[in-house]
Formats: sequence, structure tokens, C-alpha cells
Amino acid sequence: MKSHNLDKDTRAELFDVLLENSFIGITITDEKGEIVVVNEAQSRITNIPIVESIGANMESYVESNYISQSASMQVIQDKKRVVINQKLSAGKSHVVEGIPVMDDADHIKYTVNFLLDESELEEAKQEIETVSSDKEKLFNKYQELLEILNEQEDIIYQSKVMRDIVYLASRVADRDVAVLITGPSGSGKELIANLLHEKSRRKTRPFVKINCSAIPEQLLESELFGYEPGAFTGGAPKGKAGLLEYADGGSILLDEIGEMPMQLQAKLLRVLQDQQVRRIGSTKDIKVDVRIIASTNADLKKLIAEKKFREDLYYRINIVDIKMPGLDKRREDIPLLIAHFEKRFNQKYNFNKKFSIDAINYLMGLDYCGNVRELQNIVERLIVQSSNDVITLEEAFAAMGILTIEEDGEGRRELIKVEEEMSLKKIMEQYERKILLHYKKVYGKGTVMAEKLKTDQATISRKLKKYGL
Repeated sequence: MKSHNLDKDTRAELFDVLLENSFIGITITDEKGEIVVVNEAQSRITNIPIVESIGANMESYVESNYISQSASMQVIQDKKRVVINQKLSAGKSHVVEGIPVMDDADHIKYTVNFLLDESELEEAKQEIETVSSDKEKLFNKYQELLEILNEQEDIIYQSKVMRDIVYLASRVADRDVAVLITGPSGSGKELIANLLHEKSRRKTRPFVKINCSAIPEQLLESELFGYEPGAFTGGAPKGKAGLLEYADGGSILLDEIGEMPMQLQAKLLRVLQDQQVRRIGSTKDIKVDVRIIASTNADLKKLIAEKKFREDLYYRINIVDIKMPGLDKRREDIPLLIAHFEKRFNQKYNFNKKFSIDAINYLMGLDYCGNVRELQNIVERLIVQSSNDVITLEEAFAAMGILTIEEDGEGRRELIKVEEEMSLKKIMEQYERKILLHYKKVYGKGTVMAEKLKTDQATISRKLKKYGL
């Protein structure tokens, strides 16, 4: 496939624009027909919400007679491009083109499917002219840009904030500059570090990772810089090369660099400045070629103000600063992450369990202090503990310690998370917050909320402020 001198970053940006703004319905499935990407146009045309589409299998839509046939399943079977006329149970008819994306072994890796609503073809013809005068070129552009998505399959995302981060990391990966990755615990800092190494010219050389907070100071120094024979009691008789030497030609990830002792910070600064290390007990400098990647969940500027981190080192490691968001800033990625972890743990434990839409919607609304790592833990726990093939909302409640209160015979429920030894006041505050949040989502304005809840607007405003709503 050819393009007119477009680099990968430009092609990736075009992919985002086309995906988000196209009138064409776009669905991408994996090699088994499970949906991994779907755009707004597809959701609008088929009347299936995006959250219900992600993780669904196209074959199940055929079996349930929602669609007459599936282009993606035909592509998987025939390993070639197909064009079909697809009918929905509601009576609508669509033209669907399915395109295979193959791996190096000529196996199906993804299918890309484009859906045109016949009732919108005239309008579509006009709009397509503003993007491309040739429909075939447009389809090829989608497929070409999809290659960028394939390269990042270890990082699960569809949110704009994560796309921006992945594109930034991809741009600087081969520029051999120091990178500082900041963000809360469990947000995926190590995955970005992996991407930086794998997309660099150093990818065939070692990638060494060390957690600066998990090793005592003296041992950390010997691990990083190595030592000469007899440098200290208990060392190897022949001495030992440090991890910085071992990473020569490659990369090293210094995780939790904010926990590195000040003495070692000075030695690390010299490595960054001169690309030289000196083993403990030696007077000889050893030349190394190593790319430094650092990560932390700490506020390094605050540590600098407290004289716990060197300012000169901060500016040396912070040539490129990649800020990882918490999961609350990328909630649209949660269904994809659930599907990813669901697949992983089904394989690990030899299950074939699925999350119900209600359970997924509930998990999307939770606050994750542990971010992606916490979500992974919850999914694994539910996969293991569930006695059903479909993980229900009630099982998700139970896993999170949720108290379910039945209001009336119609089965309406209010949900409160009850912690151990939680006071009645705290439980009531949770209940009140949930009510206010619901009414705010439904009615929006404080005046309407006050009217519906039969109170005054000042009370509503005060309580919204109290609960951060």
C-alpha cells in the first residue's frame, strides 16, 4: 500500500479523524469475530449502542437473527475481501464490505468492515467527495492506518487521551532522549516504557527494569553500578557488572525514581551526562550506551522543594514528559479493557465466561483508585468466583461489597457500598449522594432538581458542592 509521503503520525491522526467523523459505519473484529472497535456511525445505523457492541461476537448476531449474514465471519472463513447485502431484523438493508488484515504467517489478525445505509447513499456520495473522490482509496487508507493500531495491541485503548499518549511515545521512541513517565499507580506506565523500547533502534538489545523503591540503598547501588572484587563483604569473588552495563546498547526503566537515594541520584546524573559508569570499589570509568526511561507516581517538583530529589537530575530525565491518566480520565476504555481481561482469564482458567451489559455498565461507573490494575483484579475475581457463564450485575455487586436495597414490588434498587465498620451516617451520605447524582443526570438544573425533590435550590446547591457533584 502506498501513501503520498505521509509519516506514521500523520496517518494515525487521519485515522482518528476518519473513524470519528465518517458517515460510514466501521467495525473492526479480531480473528474470532469479536468486535474490538466500532464508530458512532455504525452505532447510529444499526441502533446498537457502542458499549453493547464492544466484545460482542458477530456470529451471535447472525444466530439471533439480528443480522442476515456477517461480512467479518465470511472474511475469516474465505480470507479475502467480501461485499454482502446485509438485512437487519428491523427490516433495514445495508451494503457491507469486509476486508482482512493478515499477519506475517498469512493468518487473519483483524477484519475491517465498512457499512453503508442504502437510505443514506445519496447523502453519502456527496460527503465522500470531501474526503476522497475514489471510494477504493478511502477503504485502502483505513486499512493502511489500521496497521498503526495493530502495532499497539498490547496497550488497550480507544480514548483520545490514550491515543495522544501512544502517538507521542511512538514519535519519540527512536529519538534516543530520556523520557519521564508520570501517573498514578496501576495506570500503565510500564506498558508505555515497553512501547518506547520496542519502537526504538534498541529493540534487539536488553531492556532492563528495576524498582528503586523495592531495593535497599546499598543493594540498589551495587545492582545499578556493579562492584569490583572485594568491594564489600558478601559480594561475588569476581565482582559483578551492574544493570547499567548489562543494558549497554539497550534501555533501562528506573521505576519509582522518586524513591532513589540522593547519593545515587548524583551517580545517575553522571551516567546521563557522560554515558559512563564506575563500579563500587573501582577507579575506572566504563563507557555505556544506554537509554534512560524513568517512571514515578510521585510529585517530583514537590520532592525537589523538600530537598529529596535533585533538580538537575529532574531536568535531565524529563526531556520528554508523558503523563498517564487515571482510569477515571479514560472511562471509554473500560469496556475494551474488560473484554481484554475477560479473554485473558478465560484462557488462563479454561473458562468461557462473559460479562453482562449491566455488569459492564456498572463497572464503567466505579472509581478505581488502583486504576487499570484494580480493574484487572476485579475482572479476574469475577471470572474465578462466578458460578454462571454470564457474569451478572448481582455478582458484580457482591464482588464490590455492595448492599442492594429493594424499594418495592417492582424491583427498583438503590445501591450502597458498605465498608467494614461503616457508620450509619456514612451509609446515609452515600445514599444521599447517589440520589443527587441520579437527579442531576436526569434533570440537570438545580431548580428542577429542587422541585422534584421538594426542597429549595439553596439546599440542592449546598449538597451538590458537599459531594463534589
